[in-house]
Amino acid sequence: MSKTIGMALKENRLALGYSKKQMAQGIMSANNYARIESDEQSITVDRLIELLSYHKIDIGNFIVEVEDTYKVCPSNSILSQSKLYLKFTKAFYRNDINKVRLYRDELISLNAPEWLQLKIIVATAYMEDKISELSPTIKRRVNHELMKNIDISWTESIAALKLFGNTMSLFDIETVDYRLREVLKTYPQISELPLSLQKNLAGLYLNYCQFCYDKRHLTYINDIAIQIYSTATVPEMFMYRYIFEYYKAVFNKKRDVAKQLQSSITNCGYERYLKNIPVLPNM
Repeated sequence: MSKTIGMALKENRLALGYSKKQMAQGIMSANNYARIESDEQSITVDRLIELLSYHKIDIGNFIVEVEDTYKVCPSNSILSQSKLYLKFTKAFYRNDINKVRLYRDELISLNAPEWLQLKIIVATAYMEDKISELSPTIKRRVNHELMKNIDISWTESIAALKLFGNTMSLFDIETVDYRLREVLKTYPQISELPLSLQKNLAGLYLNYCQFCYDKRHLTYINDIAIQIYSTATVPEMFMYRYIFEYYKAVFNKKRDVAKQLQSSITNCGYERYLKNIPVLPNM
């Protein structure tokens, strides 16, 4: 049976055991979400990707669920942009720079949402080791996107948190640390948060670990450790803790420990992540 986007969202929400209010939290109002789920209102590609990413709903599987309903759709449709973003993500984790550039250019040409364009532009430049060559305009656009919502703090916006996590390399240490402190102040007790938000914050904290490695700057690593170790002790959070252990071994130059963790991460099927995190010499 073919499904609409609203039908597929509802099915995934019920599988997660969430109310409509919980599903919409930090992304849109519960009323707007309810109208989208009942197919009374359309959803933009940025909001759809936010919802799926925030709740860790597999974008590829979601597309399969609904694509029969939207077989005839323009190239710049929600579904088409979502497919391209999925392809970009897979190419990024495979370190396939040619395809990363291709999908970046296609998404930009389709006028993808601003936060998504910025995310893929910075990710591509990071892969190419050309962050320093990005124009000052990109940094200004990121700052504007983070601060554009005057109704709530940027740290309460899921899209803004994701954008910060993916564009740290654009900014100097003082700016990143300042913003990290804002995140830590907003979410002091990560264990009390919904699991989906814990996952997003844990991902941001691991990105900060990479930033610390690149900058040789470890000021807030202990704070990050407290947050990571305070996440829920459920299978979904295991890999976040495990990858943090790997970073900790690298920071402490414990080559044997790092090598063992690297092997375990590979055996768990997460080898693609190792292509984007540090490796000690002679490992």
